[in-house]
Amino acid sequence: HADRRRHVHGRKVRCFAFASPPVFAPLYAAPHDAIKAATNYIHERDAVPFLSVDSIRHFFNCLGIIDNKTRKMGFLERQKMVIGFHGTDESLRADVLKASLRRLPSKPGAPILAIPAASNIWIRERGFAGSDDYDARTCDSIRLSKRGILLDQNMLIHHFPTSYEHALSRLNSASSTSTSSNDLPPTK
Repeated sequence: HADRRRHVHGRKVRCFAFASPPVFAPLYAAPHDAIKAATNYIHERDAVPFLSVDSIRHFFNCLGIIDNKTRKMGFLERQKMVIGFHGTDESLRADVLKASLRRLPSKPGAPILAIPAASNIWIRERGFAGSDDYDARTCDSIRLSKRGILLDQNMLIHHFPTSYEHALSRLNSASSTSTSSNDLPPTK
């Protein structure tokens, strides 16, 4: 609102977002000053920063591959795999990985959306889970937008505010935090 502008006139405005979803396409059409003022934080494999119609399409494509492959298994073989008595078929893993890296043809109503932020700071635990040793990397919004949903059993837990608070606290207290610019963290 124009009258409210007088409250911030002459002051630098910054936005710190946590788990911002991708909501803008094309990113170059967004107001440059607004993007420049925004920093987004992502914790581990939080699903929200990767949710869009496009990413859901890719996610369902991978689920379809799993469904087609497991339909050919016997009932007992499937149950053993579900409860962990039977390892996952390596060809199934390879097929899902291949599908997750391939872009589906674009579709109306499902644009590749990006997070409108100059910096996306991805906080990840180093080493093994529970080590409480975190590092942070800055990631480009366009590269993140093509990453897709990172399927993980903790993807919803990683979205909780307490998870972000813990990771930021541990990151802040760490004496040697490694950061690198525009580098997507490797998948665990």
